[in-house]
Amino acid sequence: MRPCCWRPCSRPPNTQRRPKARPCPLSSPPPNGKQANQLNNAPAFAQQAYIKASNAESDDRFGDVIALSGDTLVVGAPYEDSAATGINGSQTNGATDSGAVYVFVRSGSTWTQQAYIKANNSEAGDQFGTSVAIFGETLIVGAPYEDSAPGDIIPSNSLTNAGAAYVFVREAGVWSQQAMLKAANAEANDILGFRHHRPKPRPCGSQWRR
Repeated sequence: MRPCCWRPCSRPPNTQRRPKARPCPLSSPPPNGKQANQLNNAPAFAQQAYIKASNAESDDRFGDVIALSGDTLVVGAPYEDSAATGINGSQTNGATDSGAVYVFVRSGSTWTQQAYIKANNSEAGDQFGTSVAIFGETLIVGAPYEDSAPGDIIPSNSLTNAGAAYVFVREAGVWSQQAMLKAANAEANDILGFRHHRPKPRPCGSQWRR
C-alpha cells in the first residue's frame, strides 16, 4: 500500500504556494460493520451557516485555517492580497499574498463578520493568517514569511522569511494589535508562525480498523 494522504511540505519561497493535500480514495467498509453502527447511532448534525469573507476572491485560501472559541470564529486567508494594515482597513488589492484574518461572531444562530484583521506592518508575501489561535479575547496569528529582525523599533526586511507572530486583543467588540513577537535568535528562513501540526502520512488501506 502506498502513502497518499499528505505530501511533505517543503519551505517554499515567498513567491510560491504551499502544496495542497491529496485526499485518500475511500476504502471499502469495515468487514464487521462495527464502525458503521457507531456512525448510524451518532447525533445528527445540521449546517448552521455558510460563511464567506467580505472581500472574497479567487485563490485567497479563505478557510485554510480556523479557530473557534465559544461564539467567535477566526478564519485565516494567507493568500489574501490587500495592502491594508491594522483593523478593518481598505480591502483593495495591492500586496499579493500578504494574508488576512477574519473574525465572525454568532448571535443566536446568525454569524456576522466582526473584524477584518491585518498586521500593522503587513507586506506582500508575508502570508499573515497561515496559523491562528484564539483564547477568550486574545488572538494569535502567524506570518511565517515576515522579514524583520527582532528588536526592530520599526520592522525592517533584514531577515528574509524569519517569520513573526502577532497578538491581538478584543475589548468591547473592538480588536487591536497588542504585540508583534519574534524569536530572540531569529534567522532568515526560520518561518516562525508556520503551522507545523500536520497529520502523518498513512496507507490508504488503514482507514478502517477492527
